[in-house]
Amino acid sequence: MIGFDSTDKRVWGPWATAGLGLAVGLVFILIQMVVGVFFVAAKIASDSKEDPLKFAQGLGTNGFFTALATLGTAAVCINLVLLFVRLRRGASATEYLAMGPISLKMLWVLVGISSGFILLSDGLTLLLGRSTIPQFMVDIYRTSFYPPLLGVALTLAAPAFEELFFRGFLLEGFRRSRIGNTGSVVLTAFVWAAIHLQYSLYEVAIIFALGLLLAVVRIRTGSLWSSFVIHAFVNLVSMIETTMYVGPLSG
Repeated sequence: MIGFDSTDKRVWGPWATAGLGLAVGLVFILIQMVVGVFFVAAKIASDSKEDPLKFAQGLGTNGFFTALATLGTAAVCINLVLLFVRLRRGASATEYLAMGPISLKMLWVLVGISSGFILLSDGLTLLLGRSTIPQFMVDIYRTSFYPPLLGVALTLAAPAFEELFFRGFLLEGFRRSRIGNTGSVVLTAFVWAAIHLQYSLYEVAIIFALGLLLAVVRIRTGSLWSSFVIHAFVNLVSMIETTMYVGPLSG
């Protein structure tokens, strides 16, 4: 298991990690805004009668926008995180972000863990009389224009960036503060859940629980690939469930 002690100069300390993390967050928002402006401009060019403000407000549930914005932010922000890692000379990205390989046996274990989490969360959701398909997923699927593109964005691009950032960069930096492993697991899970404002409070709570699981698995296995596999698998199942629920798109 790759790790560093709290005084290791090869890894950014907690305050530097927080500051650089904030910079990544601001760039993330900027890219989303740029893609949004492009969408509004394209819509006005094709339909001059469209209310640009009303159209912009609806982008939050526009699947085509979600797919392109997710792909764009992932591409830029992944490279930004890697740049920050390289600026802290001494450790390779593989060491810093715990990107060591996992075995085939571990892969199957992770699929089992993912399946167990899905069964428990869906079971609880049904027990509470709620739908296992979030309304947000239904909305973006119906407006995705090309569902496979949305699938790639949600099952590969989003998990790749979010795991690299939250369970890789942030977790590794916060672990060397006084809050230690336990505090960093809770903190990164909380921040990760908090950015999912498109979901209901109950769904955010499920995301928080998943964030705890992802961070614990990342620490216990010593590999970021472990949390990525679980994250991608959960998102894939969610995408499949949504596709089956909504059915084929018409037009």
